[in-house]
Amino acid sequence: MDICSICHECIDDSTPTARLDPKGCQTLLDINSKRGLQLKAAPGDIVHVQCRKDFTRPVKEQDISVTNNVIHILLEV
Repeated sequence: MDICSICHECIDDSTPTARLDPKGCQTLLDINSKRGLQLKAAPGDIVHVQCRKDFTRPVKEQDISVTNNVIHILLEV
């Protein structure tokens, strides 16, 4: 079973996913380095569409945390 490279949760058939192409992967890694996080992603990895959107949206630094190599993003609803 595949694991989302962003949230590290299992990919299932009920959630929309996307396969990272080289450009999308580089975008995630660029944002990752600017935020000082430990995201690991490679072209071909599968991610939840919502995780990718949430990760690439500009957010305040205090709204991002990492626990046990899992990135948590707090979003206002």
